[in-house]
Amino acid sequence: MRSGDRDAPGADERTVDGSRTGSGVGRSVDGSGVDRPETDAGTGEDADGGSAVDVDSDPEVVLADRYRRYVVEYLDSTDGAVSVVTLARHVAARSTDKPPDVISLDEHKQMYSALQRSHLPKLARSGLVEYDRADDAVALADR
Repeated sequence: MRSGDRDAPGADERTVDGSRTGSGVGRSVDGSGVDRPETDAGTGEDADGGSAVDVDSDPEVVLADRYRRYVVEYLDSTDGAVSVVTLARHVAARSTDKPPDVISLDEHKQMYSALQRSHLPKLARSGLVEYDRADDAVALADR
């Protein structure tokens, strides 16, 4: 992998143990890169009899990704909902250390796509944001 590719929104990220999540090595069966306990089909219990954790709804796990942290930080600095277009520009700016007005069209499109496809649905499932895909609007959830 070229060094410039490491910071792309869909690029490999390191797990807690230092392995890469995007290479396929050490990835879970569902492709999430998160090791989950084996569950007994239908019971929702792990092999030891405890309950399996839904990592997509755990805010701590969801916020382990820097782009999702940038989303929450930006939304915290605004009043109310913002468009995904605006959010993508600001998250791309933050991740590249550039002002929002100099983000390239490619950087903006790449971030917009990653937000819509992955980051915003995960943040919404975790209860951290309210995401209305039809209106293309995002806001921090009331807590």
